[in-house]
Amino acid sequence: MKWGALIQERINAIFVVHIVRPGGKHLFKRKLFIALFSTIVFSFILAYINYTPVSERLPDTSYGSFLSPIPFLIILTGVPYILSGIPVSILIDKYVDKLIVKLPLYLIGGYLIGLITLVLSFGTFSLSFDFLWLGIYGVAGSLIFFIIMSLNARLKNFN
Repeated sequence: MKWGALIQERINAIFVVHIVRPGGKHLFKRKLFIALFSTIVFSFILAYINYTPVSERLPDTSYGSFLSPIPFLIILTGVPYILSGIPVSILIDKYVDKLIVKLPLYLIGGYLIGLITLVLSFGTFSLSFDFLWLGIYGVAGSLIFFIIMSLNARLKNFN
């Protein structure tokens, strides 16, 4: 079997199990909405971390506005959320019921996705502490996703 056909078969199996089943279409739409909202929140947090206030700027140095990195950050964080975060979230939710067990799995998944995103985005890989420490951005992104997903579930149950 060719790789393309094998990948298409796996994608179809995920969509049949998680989207076509009763309530599955809404599950995927909800995860997609949460991923998009998490992307925006995470991008604004990263922009805030990167922003240099006017009072701390050096003279004769060019600085961007607070909103200038937002489009780049939305692309850089949105692609992993949608391509990796949603499938990992669906798999975790399929096999794990307890919230206390889901959280560490989301954090581990976020760490791994964060490192993979760094490798694919910047083409570097190193087993140095500095490189492995950058995986914490994936952990932060997955924590944001988990919090928004939990809030969404609580609001859904509240109504």
